Amino acid sequence: MNTVDSSIAGLGGCPYAPGAKGNVATEDVIYTLEKNGFDTGLVKTLGTELVYSEEYELAFGTKMVELSRIGAWISDKMGRESASKVARQLL
Repeated sequence: MNTVDSSIAGLGGCPYAPGAKGNVATEDVIYTLEKNGFDTGLVKTLGTELVYSEEYELAFGTKMVELSRIGAWISDKMGRESASKVARQLL
């Protein structure tokens, strides 16, 4: 069994490491896994590029979009931008 450690919107990190950026964003890990042929159950594979369209939410999967929205909401409450490249592209 393989384990990947991440956090929504990349939140977290070590308070003792000056300049630490935080953790790897769960949204980005899911996208990368799906893009490389692993079925996470959250995304329909789109290929190698993120391209926005009106149908994007349906193509990307509502669970992934909702995960991105939750991460953005938490980040907003903390007064910061989501560290997730996927979430920033989706939203």
